Amino acid sequence: MVLGIRPPDPKTAEAGAGNLLQGTADRIEFHGNDALVTFGFGGKEISALVPARECPRQSAPVRYTSTRKASICSTPRQASRCAGGRAIPGKV
Repeated sequence: MVLGIRPPDPKTAEAGAGNLLQGTADRIEFHGNDALVTFGFGGKEISALVPARECPRQSAPVRYTSTRKASICSTPRQASRCAGGRAIPGKV
């Protein structure tokens, strides 16, 4: 299975949320009112575009979730379409 994630899809996870992506904020880039938070998950680099007011500090633990069904793709070909070409192979 291939997991394709677009940076705007992950949202800050509330307690008890499912479909978790967890890691440590490795890099933070501010883009106006938003921040691109990059973290490692399952040996891959993931980026989440979040409101700047929800931005963690660098090296802080992060927890994101995605409820978009389009984020999960079953083949690399589908992942290329739903993830803008940023397909992440691995088990889910």
